[in-house]
Formats: sequence, C-alpha cells, structure tokens
Amino acid sequence: MQLSNVLSTALTGLNAAQTALNNISDNITNVNTPGYARKVVNQEAVVVGGQGAGVQVTGLQRIADQFLQNQLNIASSDAERYTALGQLQDSIQALLGNPSNNTTFSSSLDTMFSGFDALATDPSSSATRITALNDIQSFGDDMSRLSSQIQTLRGEADGHVGDDVTTVNDALQQIQDLNKQILQQKISGGDTGALEDQLQSAVTTVSKIVDVRTFS
Repeated sequence: MQLSNVLSTALTGLNAAQTALNNISDNITNVNTPGYARKVVNQEAVVVGGQGAGVQVTGLQRIADQFLQNQLNIASSDAERYTALGQLQDSIQALLGNPSNNTTFSSSLDTMFSGFDALATDPSSSATRITALNDIQSFGDDMSRLSSQIQTLRGEADGHVGDDVTTVNDALQQIQDLNKQILQQKISGGDTGALEDQLQSAVTTVSKIVDVRTFS
C-alpha cells in the first residue's frame, strides 16, 4: 500500500473521530435542553478494490423510543384536559359557594322554599307574603348574578379555545415545514437530528392541547 493511501485511510479515521467528538460534545452540552434527544454517529467501512480504505460517517442517528414518545404525548393531552376541566369546575364551585354558607346560591334557594312553606301554612298573613316575595326577588337576583358570572367564565373559556386553536395551527404549520426540510436533508444525505428535535417539540406543543398520535 502506498504511503498516500495509508495517509488517506488514516485521515478518514481522524475525520470520523472528529465527527464523533463533536457529537459527544453536542450531547453533553444539551443534556438538560428540553426536547433534545441524544445522537449517535453511524459509521461504515470504506472498501476500494476489495481493500479497506478507512471509514466514513453515514449519518447521525437520533436515539428516541417512538412508542414511549407517543405514550407521553397521550398522557400530556390527558393531563392538560383534566387540568382545564378541574380549573373550570373549581371556578364554578367558587361561584356556587359552600352549601353550609348562608350566603350561597343554594341557601338562597332553600330560603325561598322555606318562605313558600310558611306561606302555605299561613297564606293570609301579609308579613309572610311580603317575606316570600322578598325571598323570590332575592333568589332571582342571585340567579341573574350567577348567570352573568357563568357567561363570563364561558367567554373566558372561548378565549382560551381561540388561543389554543392559534397555537395548534402554528405548530401544525411548523410540523409541515419541518417534514419537508427533513425529507430534503435525507435525500441529500444531510443530518436531520436537529430538525427532528424541533419536529418533536412542535408535536409536543400540539399534544398538550389535542390528542395526537405520530408515526414515521
């Protein structure tokens, strides 16, 4: 083997080792970066004329379990849904108040029914009739107040839905663009690891709002 061939073979090893070192550095640097997945360098032997001519890097492989990622997406969607429902229910419960409190909507309803009972017992009493009418008026005011507050909550929920729709649409557009870039990189033999990290990050954004399943 000529000296130039020996040097050329050795140079392929140095280049592959440099790529591997750069990848290790990138993995360590991004160990705490959200959405980053570890990469490994794929290598294969170079054979020319039946003889070994060194090594070449065939690409970087993103290490991620697709099944676990899909399960995480599903869990994220469920968690966000129950969180939103819980917050809405807590808000409605705060409006209704504690049943043991005498100033709540339910106590106002009980007071009105008690007034009806008293009126049925002594319908000729003007004081009882006035009290019953006042109880009805008070209950009607409470109903009006509660209705207004619930409509406010409904408007806030609609606003959140609108914001989420915008977020999902933006993320879906990003996913579409990244899919095209990843395909182009694969055709040209380029590294797609960073693009795939961005893609997964966009999918995670969608999964926090709607139920989503992905496949390659």
